Amino acid sequence: MPRASDKVATAKLQDACRLAACFAVAAWIAALVREAPADDAWIVLRYARNLLAGHGWCYEPGAAVNASTSALNTLLLAGFGAVTGDLHRAQDLVFVLGLGGGAWCLGSLLADRTAGGVPSWVASLLCLSTPLFWSVYGMESPLLLGTGVGACLAWNRGRHALAGLLVAAATLTRPEGLLLAPVLVVDHRLRTGSWHVPRWIGAALCCGVPLAAWGLFSLWSFGALFPDTLAAKRAQAESGWWDGHLYYKGAKRSLELFDARALGLGYKPFAALLGVAVAVAAWARHRVLAMLAWIALVCGGYSVLGVPYYHWYGVTLHLGLVAAVAAAWQIGWERSRGWLARTALLLATLGLVALWWPRTTARAPSYPHYREVGAWLDQHAPAEARIGAVEIGCVGDAVWPRGIVDACGLVSPDVVPDLAAGRFGAWFERHRPEYLVLHVPPWEGFETLAEASPAFDGYREVFRSSDGRARVVTRRP
Repeated sequence: MPRASDKVATAKLQDACRLAACFAVAAWIAALVREAPADDAWIVLRYARNLLAGHGWCYEPGAAVNASTSALNTLLLAGFGAVTGDLHRAQDLVFVLGLGGGAWCLGSLLADRTAGGVPSWVASLLCLSTPLFWSVYGMESPLLLGTGVGACLAWNRGRHALAGLLVAAATLTRPEGLLLAPVLVVDHRLRTGSWHVPRWIGAALCCGVPLAAWGLFSLWSFGALFPDTLAAKRAQAESGWWDGHLYYKGAKRSLELFDARALGLGYKPFAALLGVAVAVAAWARHRVLAMLAWIALVCGGYSVLGVPYYHWYGVTLHLGLVAAVAAAWQIGWERSRGWLARTALLLATLGLVALWWPRTTARAPSYPHYREVGAWLDQHAPAEARIGAVEIGCVGDAVWPRGIVDACGLVSPDVVPDLAAGRFGAWFERHRPEYLVLHVPPWEGFETLAEASPAFDGYREVFRSSDGRARVVTRRP
């Protein structure tokens, strides 16, 4: 019979191998998707560039506007950028750290030595193969995944100070990370029958000190605890322009991404799978329930806020499906009798992974028209020129450090009241920037109203992207 020390050594070796495998697969995914980040990912890059250039926490020097939702993502990008000398390489590192670490933590949360460690490998595989997780490269979402699951893992292992630090990290990644704190305390009460958390002072300090430090800095620098993006996103919802994309509608449709083979299954099979898996985990009182409760609170919070749906907002929902399925799989594996039942379970899992595993070819560069427009502006626009646009990420990073007028209000807070009132052309009337980036055909509201303004008669086209999807106009001298 193997000694207990041998079992522990084997378990540690399996953990180390799985950790290396998770980071290796995450690095391979990063290489496939690094050319196709969301447009908002470039917004954070401008903050990191300004930090490295000594301009402080700003989108453009001298403007006290915090449109970088994730403090941790920005700081890590700047830190890794300083070390590597390449902010895009820094994006790779943040993505691998978040996705690879999150996949490993999810597997470790489900690890059960009596099951031979197979459920932990399956959980990590399900996490790494989730299509939405591949599409959030450059955003803070992988960090939220890694810190959130890591906090649950540390809490379950009784490492409460580390859990508190990871809750703080999750909160500095996105504010919804703070919802983990009460969930973990209630989970402790339900499992132990006591509200007392061992060494709770250390856990509270590890969570509270980083958050207090950032809160004081934010109040001192911007006069607010929350980033300006929250007001802008709520104004977007109030405007009615995004009405068809409010959170609950978009999140529901996002489940269709699990059909990576485009079989036309829709969202209902995956919503049903989520419901069944959560019911099984609840019946077995599985350790992932605390994480599922946090995810439910996050989704409910988005719905209450009424903000528009952006695809990276669905990361927690998709994490919930993966975690619940992995927990149900573990329960089935432990209760299976004989090799035949377990073989059938493994084959069903491989079929599920094959259904939702994304294509493994390198993604084409995203927003080629914005890249062309940004490169042209960087070469031709004077340093003091302001550029107006509806989507400011890729273009804004390309023209750094020139000023940007943001039609959607993320970095132009004075536009937010007009946006909430549905005055979609007010951004142009208010600022009349030297250059405008417009779509072909123009986007309804934001651009059509700008072009209909009498002031637009003073503008002329000076550049059009090779695919004809975007053009640059400037004021006549």
